[in-house]
Amino acid sequence: MTSVKSLKAMWFGIAALTPYILMKTYWAFGGNVGRPAGDLGAGMRANGAPEVLVWMEQHGIDFTVLGALVGVLLLAALARPWGERLPR
Repeated sequence: MTSVKSLKAMWFGIAALTPYILMKTYWAFGGNVGRPAGDLGAGMRANGAPEVLVWMEQHGIDFTVLGALVGVLLLAALARPWGERLPR
């Protein structure tokens, strides 16, 4: 059974990551409020980023938001009963 403290910690963690995920998703769909000026893909390439990251940036996929989504899933897995079935 999941404790109340675990559930509170899970929801706090998810709430902390949500604004970041929403901002990056907004940028991926073409929004530009708060986005740095210039071509981020070209800047990443010039700084030696792996080509897969440059490709993702050029197609509107930010690799950091993927990490945040994984974090949300891990938080949920640690606090929910279905997470007990995951390999350790």
